[in-house]
Amino acid sequence: MIVREVIAEGNYTAIDYVNDAIDVLQSRLVKKPTFALYIMAFEQVKCVKNILLEVEKDKSKLHTMNLGVLASKEFDTTDPELAQSLSNVNYIASQVGQGLKVILPHQIDPEYKKRKKRCSK
Repeated sequence: MIVREVIAEGNYTAIDYVNDAIDVLQSRLVKKPTFALYIMAFEQVKCVKNILLEVEKDKSKLHTMNLGVLASKEFDTTDPELAQSLSNVNYIASQVGQGLKVILPHQIDPEYKKRKKRCSK
């Protein structure tokens, strides 16, 4: 089963998105093991995973991460797959950091749906 089918079935979780980013980063680190941006992103994604798994209790680290900046400024044009993976993890991490219920990148915010219905009437 391919990833899109799993997402369509609703079985894709926050950890799946984080593991995807880890896989992408590991493949990049094999080619360039000393590239500082890959190392930094990898450490930040591992931290998000530890917080999601409740191995790490200190969520304050989520407020100092720069995964979104790396995704948009460093990798958006040169490595779109990595940029998307980092962006997905950043989206999840920002919600966890704010103490919100996590809406995954493939899901639509139910409040957004309600607002959209009200506006179209």
